[in-house]
Formats: sequence, C-alpha cells, structure tokens
Amino acid sequence: MRGAGEQKSEGAVAAALSTALDAAEAQSLRDRAERELREIVEHSPMRVRAWLSLSFLYDARGEFARSAWATRQAVGADAFLDEARNLLEEHFYDALRREDMPDAARDCEVGAAQYATYVVFTECRLTLLE
Repeated sequence: MRGAGEQKSEGAVAAALSTALDAAEAQSLRDRAERELREIVEHSPMRVRAWLSLSFLYDARGEFARSAWATRQAVGADAFLDEARNLLEEHFYDALRREDMPDAARDCEVGAAQYATYVVFTECRLTLLE
C-alpha cells in the first residue's frame, strides 16, 4: 500500500507530465498554424486576415519584429482599407512592444483622428502619457 506522500508525489508528476504534454501539443498547433498561414499568404498575398492572424501568432510568441512585419504586410494587402482600424491598432501595439514611441505616437494620433469614437485610440493617448 502506498503512503499519502507517495500518492501526492505521483499526482504531482502526473500533473507536470500532463502540463508538458499540453504545452507540447499547443506548440505543435502553433507551428502548424504558422505553416498554414505562411502558405496562404505565399499563394494569396492579399489575404489581409491571414497576415493579421500571422501577426497575432508571432506576437503571442514574443516575436515582436516578425509581428510588426506581418502587420505591415497586412496594411499593404488591405487595398480597400476594410481592416484599417484593426491594422492601425495592431501596428500601435507592435510599436509599443518594440518600444518605438515615435511610431506608437504617430499611430495613436492617426487612429484618434480617423476613429474618434473608438476607445482604443483614446486609451492609447493615456498610455503614451505614462
């Protein structure tokens, strides 16, 4: 018969193993998503939402320069400016993460001028004051 301490130890090992497997599975899914998104934009470079998704994926990984690059690609692909507000917002946050305050301030001011009722561009002014 096992003691309570041994059962707790096995439970901790099982939990750690489960977490490691979950993390490995999550990484595998992120890698697959990146491959698929890159394939989409390679074959259809005007797919704005695919570029944005790629930007978000890079951002989640902490790859801020790659995230900014994908955001710029999305801006270039958005011929009809359907996603302009979202792109400007993402570009603002990319600039903040890169600590490029002049770029962030420029995005904030353009956003506030073009989308005065969108709260993000009001909040960005407060963020830049800090």
